[in-house]
Amino acid sequence: MKVLLIRPPIKIKKYELISVGVPMGLLYIASPLEKNNHSVKIIDLFFEGWKEGPIKIGDDNYFTMSDEWIIKKIKEFKPNLIGISLMFTSQAEEGYKIAELVKRIDKKIKIVVGGAHVCVAVEEVLSKKYIDYACVGEGEKTIEMLANNVKLNKIPNLGYKKNNKIKINQRKFIDRLDSIPFPALDLIDFKNYPSGAALEIVEKPVAIIESSRGCPGDCVFCNAYTILGKKWRARSAKNVVDEIEWLVKNYGVREIQFIDDNVSLDKERMIEICKGIVNRKIKIKWTVPNGIGIWSLDREVLIWMKKSGCYKLNFGIESGNSQTLKFIGKFKQLSNKKAEEVIKIANELGIWTHGFCVFGFYDESLEQIIDTLNWTIKLDLDSAGFSIVTPYIGSKLYDYVKKKGCKINLKELRPMLASYDTKYFKKEEITELQSRLYSIYFKKRLLNYLKFKIFCMRMKRMFNKASWIILEQNFLRLIKIMGRRKIEYCE
Repeated sequence: MKVLLIRPPIKIKKYELISVGVPMGLLYIASPLEKNNHSVKIIDLFFEGWKEGPIKIGDDNYFTMSDEWIIKKIKEFKPNLIGISLMFTSQAEEGYKIAELVKRIDKKIKIVVGGAHVCVAVEEVLSKKYIDYACVGEGEKTIEMLANNVKLNKIPNLGYKKNNKIKINQRKFIDRLDSIPFPALDLIDFKNYPSGAALEIVEKPVAIIESSRGCPGDCVFCNAYTILGKKWRARSAKNVVDEIEWLVKNYGVREIQFIDDNVSLDKERMIEICKGIVNRKIKIKWTVPNGIGIWSLDREVLIWMKKSGCYKLNFGIESGNSQTLKFIGKFKQLSNKKAEEVIKIANELGIWTHGFCVFGFYDESLEQIIDTLNWTIKLDLDSAGFSIVTPYIGSKLYDYVKKKGCKINLKELRPMLASYDTKYFKKEEITELQSRLYSIYFKKRLLNYLKFKIFCMRMKRMFNKASWIILEQNFLRLIKIMGRRKIEYCE
């Protein structure tokens, strides 16, 4: 079968930094298809649009290609099956437009969609007459069986229509992640992608690796479990290091970005991965753009991380207010003492540290937000980010704010844009408050850097490329955010 996989167009706000990373989900799906002798092609409309330059629509930068270009590519390949990635609710309409365009070209082409949005809105997705199938969960086995013409009712994770009724088959997770072939990088212009899963890239080419799936956590704002489940499943350390070595030897990769939600949940496995990199003398830099659990780290694992090439760690600090942490679902996991200890060790080892914070919860007061700001300033982090909490469909937060009567614009769900009014703020005020938080944070941190002992410690790592790239990206992010109008909520 000829299978075409498509990443839809993407709209980026003028104050958002652009990260054009490789479409890893499609690459993982393509590998088993190729292994089964299917002919596979990938069209990444985000990447192609980035190469051509964005189309300006108001304040948005729209990265896409013309309908004529898309039609030409589809007619040239003549696919039997097209898979479309719908990772974000804000991107769903773009995916629907592609599906509709395909059916105008040839109604016989079957269309399957997958991704986070599909998992939380499968009924809505399958109600579209131009969509034939929906993958509700991990897609590797599902798309492979679909391409192999297995009976629809025998394919796990598949949604389809029968006699004008929507059918959803039983969900199953892949327990043996080592069984999934390495991603089919040959299908894309891999080395010319400008970024990975994070904006900070200290070495190129950069590759993204998913070494584990699933999260046992219960954070109120997260809907990742809708795709990957709550059971943590991990690839073996050997399999992970094999992939890293394969990437270095075959593609000249010099940096790895682990996109796991819980890469270090098993401490011994994490150390084994690090030792494997060191023992095989693999020269790479690596980082964790999606974050890493502070509670899973100690001096031993941090030392091995540093030895194996780790240059930066992102920590989910979330909030500095105990009441907010309880609402989030992380009060028991995040200990102030543990956070200070881990950040101190990372700083001593020369690993850059960044804190993820969220604010803008429905019941969160100004005082609680200031607690987060002050706590983040107190922690000796190199930098911090203040994301506006986003009520993704499928999360507990979405259900909570809906019960409160909040009106949510699902097409504008972005961590840089408030999507509902809270008890204390209008959404416009929340968005503007974000700029003020960044302003105060960096002002206070800059003064702290100038203290003699801290200045000397950080100067030790300033004489390398990684440091200057990280500083540059932090500066660009600050400039983008500060370009928006500010209000004097905090001093």
